[in-house]
Amino acid sequence: VNLKSISLSRNKLTGIIPASISNLSNLSTISLFLNKMSGDIPTGLGTLLNLKVIHLAFNNFTGTIPDNFGNLSDLTFLYLAGNKLEGQLPNQLGSLTKLRTLSLANNSFSGKIPSGLSAIASSDILNTMELEGNNFVFSDFEAEHANYQTNLTRYLYTPQGKIDQAETLSVAANGSITLSSTALTSTNNSYQWYKDGVAITGATSKDLVISNATGTDAGVYHFTATN
Repeated sequence: VNLKSISLSRNKLTGIIPASISNLSNLSTISLFLNKMSGDIPTGLGTLLNLKVIHLAFNNFTGTIPDNFGNLSDLTFLYLAGNKLEGQLPNQLGSLTKLRTLSLANNSFSGKIPSGLSAIASSDILNTMELEGNNFVFSDFEAEHANYQTNLTRYLYTPQGKIDQAETLSVAANGSITLSSTALTSTNNSYQWYKDGVAITGATSKDLVISNATGTDAGVYHFTATN
């Protein structure tokens, strides 16, 4: 089959991308954005070595990015924003030396950003990276952050999703309790704790210690972190 482009965006398509997509060995563009498609992204896409554009944004795709996307040496644009994808980004994405746009916003990705992407940004090839609306934390790309700020034309990384899980805790009268987070590890973070939505004066450490607890200490606590 000599099909080189699939462009079916802005419709109401449902269902999955069939595994038989791998038979389209000459395919250079697949554009299915703004549909209602679902299921995992098939690994068969990663075998189509002529692909230059993958645009699957704003659907309901789940699962992870296939590791074999790193084999797509001609890939220039990868748009996966606005789906239900999760997990860590494959390190192999850092080997896509022709990649110009990486759009991953508004999914549930987490973990380290492949360091190889920083080198592509430094070479003035990668110019757009959209990471906002996921579950990344500062330490996932802190070492490369300055380089991205300098070299990328469009670099979106905030806001990210909430970290940790809500808990209901109790403490005896006049007892003490420590509120903390295990999800953030960067020593460059700054913190501010809140009680019932109001900033607590002086509560700017990673841990919030409540000593000699009384009924007035009851409430909903959260913190914000900046870097």
